[in-house]
Amino acid sequence: MRDRHVYILGKPGMGKSTLMLSMIRQDILNGKGVAVIDPHGDLAEDVIRHIPRNRIQDTVYFNPVETPIGINLFKADSEEEKRLVSGDLFLVFQRLTGTGGVRMDAIIKRGIQLLMEIPGSTFHDLYRLFTNDYFRHQLVNRVTDEGLRDFWVNVWPKYTHPATEEPLVTRLSEFDGNKSLRAVLSTVSPLDFYQLIQERKIFVANISKGLVGQDTSPILGTLLVSQFQLAGFRQAKLPQNKRIPCYLYIDEFQSFRTSAFNEIVIEGRKYQLCLTLANQKLDDLDQESKNIIDACETNIFFRLIHSDAKKFGGTIGSFNADQLMNLNKFEAIVRPGRPQDTKKIQINLPPRIQGGFKREIVEYTLRTYRRKVPDVTRVDHREDDVLPGLAPD
Repeated sequence: MRDRHVYILGKPGMGKSTLMLSMIRQDILNGKGVAVIDPHGDLAEDVIRHIPRNRIQDTVYFNPVETPIGINLFKADSEEEKRLVSGDLFLVFQRLTGTGGVRMDAIIKRGIQLLMEIPGSTFHDLYRLFTNDYFRHQLVNRVTDEGLRDFWVNVWPKYTHPATEEPLVTRLSEFDGNKSLRAVLSTVSPLDFYQLIQERKIFVANISKGLVGQDTSPILGTLLVSQFQLAGFRQAKLPQNKRIPCYLYIDEFQSFRTSAFNEIVIEGRKYQLCLTLANQKLDDLDQESKNIIDACETNIFFRLIHSDAKKFGGTIGSFNADQLMNLNKFEAIVRPGRPQDTKKIQINLPPRIQGGFKREIVEYTLRTYRRKVPDVTRVDHREDDVLPGLAPD
């Protein structure tokens, strides 16, 4: 049933995070592969405290400040994977620049497609692509795709520069100026999400808005969800008995605008990505997000606001709107697929953990996955413009 996904809805402070922590803790103790993406930070830190000693070296702690490890954004092994990755990256860069019109969209798409063809490309290389003529010429000369070459050789020079690319360059430079984010987005690391799933690892991402910024948190979350979708896509090519379930928990999932959720929900059994999604109220969701939760087999309701209680009252067993608005803290209504199976449950608090192994987990994560952050202060010098994939160690 978990591969048909779980949706949790309820007002803040009613027990959603406590339930998720209990579910995550049980999965970890059972040796399962788990991933947590948390835009608030508290759940992620609680999960880290509950990691047992025997799973320290199974754990990757992703925190752009404490453990700035790279995400290999442009890595894709097939044309279909390139399509998936480039689509989500395009949405991210649209979010960075806002609505830039047809020309800006074309530039972003062509820039992403170009870097997808060059092994070892990073987020910083997109900035270099638009600011360094010598670097761009080197990349174009290595590409065999005639459509891409035509754009960069014949179309790009006809645009007015630098005015055309200036909005994108301005936003990209803000990311490059943040040391922690540069380490995450501009280094190639050994972090492989497909391998994480296959080895039943634990991935915990603290991308708190207070930690990385209001605008940056949803972008990082979107990129991480996309990486798990790509890993699931690779799993789908394996025989059924070789596909390893990964239990992916995402709080405030609507913050992460990505087509990956649709793919994961539709292809859940094939990917073996088992989603548990949570948020506070339906008003926070756009239509696409509402379609996603409608496809989740199991619904869990904590105390609801009036409008949500009216929507769900009478549709979940015998529970009406008043009952949904008056649930006590740590009480929830569970609808596991069929309305007639709906029941009320009491959420038990997980055991309090004193200490834990966070220091050991941070040290292991840095030792295993951290790589040198590139120097981005001298990109205008030709001798420093090493092509992606050819940079020295």
